[in-house]
Amino acid sequence: MKGRQEVYLVDYSGIREAQLFKDAIKETGKFRERLLRSGKKDLLLLVDVTGSELNLEIYDKLKRHGLLTKPVTRKEAVVGMKKFRFIVNVFNIATGMSFKMFDTREDAMDWLLGESVAVSG
Repeated sequence: MKGRQEVYLVDYSGIREAQLFKDAIKETGKFRERLLRSGKKDLLLLVDVTGSELNLEIYDKLKRHGLLTKPVTRKEAVVGMKKFRFIVNVFNIATGMSFKMFDTREDAMDWLLGESVAVSG
């Protein structure tokens, strides 16, 4: 492995209220802004939405943030969206990202860090 690999975990798991989800998205946006200013472009991104409730407004906010995040990511993984494969595919098309779906954080981390693991779905 060349150099140190950083994984950025976005933990939206268990968020069931829209306002709490919006607040969490706002906070992750602040971190993303620091990343953009730092010039990093090879981030490994892991998003966990296990047990969360997403509505159209939340999806649109995530999509806007995804468009801004794409320039700094190399690989993207998501946990907790297996039942919503279609939504992940539409999100990937809309943002230019390539989220792969996993059942567990551990499997997602293994894939992000280059270890052999089967992609879910």
